[in-house]
Amino acid sequence: MMVTGIASQGSTEFQEALAALEGSNNIGKLKSITKSFRLDEEIISKIDRSARSNNTSLNAEINNILRKYVEWGMLASKVGMIPIARPILSEIFQNIMTKEQVIDLANVGKNVIRETAHFMKGNLTLESFLSWLKTSMEHCCEVNYAIENNSPLIKIIFKHDLGQNWSIYHKIILDYIFHEILGKNKTQIEATGAALILYLL
Repeated sequence: MMVTGIASQGSTEFQEALAALEGSNNIGKLKSITKSFRLDEEIISKIDRSARSNNTSLNAEINNILRKYVEWGMLASKVGMIPIARPILSEIFQNIMTKEQVIDLANVGKNVIRETAHFMKGNLTLESFLSWLKTSMEHCCEVNYAIENNSPLIKIIFKHDLGQNWSIYHKIILDYIFHEILGKNKTQIEATGAALILYLL
C-alpha cells in the first residue's frame, strides 16, 4: 500500500493532520528515560538483525517495536480484532461478497470502527482518527508517505490490491466518520478498484 499526500503550508489543522499521518505530532514532546532489562539472547539477536536490515539502531528498532505494541498490539484484542490472511480477505471481498453485501457490512461496521478508533486513541479528532487509520492500514501492508506543499488541500491515496468492494467498504465508513462524527463536510472520499482517495478540504 502506498500513501501520498498534498497539503497547504498555511493551514494549522492540515499540518496537524499531516503530523498525525507521519507520526511526527509527538516529536519534541516525548521524554526518554533509561531502563535496564534482561532479554533472551535469541530475541535481541533477531531484533538486531532487523535493525541492521532497516538501517537503524538497535535502540530505535526496539522503540519502534514497543510503540507498535502500545499503540496497536496490546489494544487490538481488547476491541475484538483478529488477524486474517490477505489472500482470504481478498477472496472474501473480491469473489464471495456482492456489492450489496459489502454495503450492508459497512453500515454495520460504521459504529464499530468509530468506537474502536476512539478506544485505541483515547479521543476522536481529525488528527487522532487519521493517525489510527494510517496505523490500521499499515497492518494490511507497507505504507509510504510523501508530501507536496503546493495545494490548498490534503490528498491521501491508499493503494491496495483488494478490489473495488474493499474501497467501497471503507468509503462508506470514512464518509460516516468524517461527515457525521468529525463534521468535516467538505471531505471527499473516492473509491476505485485499486485505491481509496481522501480529499481533506
